[in-house]
Amino acid sequence: MFGLFRKTKKTDHGPVDDLVEIEDRRSEGRRNIYADIMARSDAGGSLKRGIALDLSPHGARIRLEHGDTFVDGMHLRIPRYGITVPAKVRWFNRQDIGVEFTT
Repeated sequence: MFGLFRKTKKTDHGPVDDLVEIEDRRSEGRRNIYADIMARSDAGGSLKRGIALDLSPHGARIRLEHGDTFVDGMHLRIPRYGITVPAKVRWFNRQDIGVEFTT
């Protein structure tokens, strides 16, 4: 009923859910970090705080306070690494946001 009850398959290693693994399509490796960030909407309006969880030359995975999110573009600042860049949202889930640096 609406995916609430999934069939499980039994294998030699035990039961396995019928879920598809998400393919990692990154062209650059990411480095795990844990650094404070500030993100401001492109319109210059709302300022949101959070943390960067990982970082690559072309993007980052961030988590904003209170589960906040942006619909699209932002200016991202990671003071510990001296980074201030425009970024756009590439993906998001319930707690994290994947951003791509646009410069």
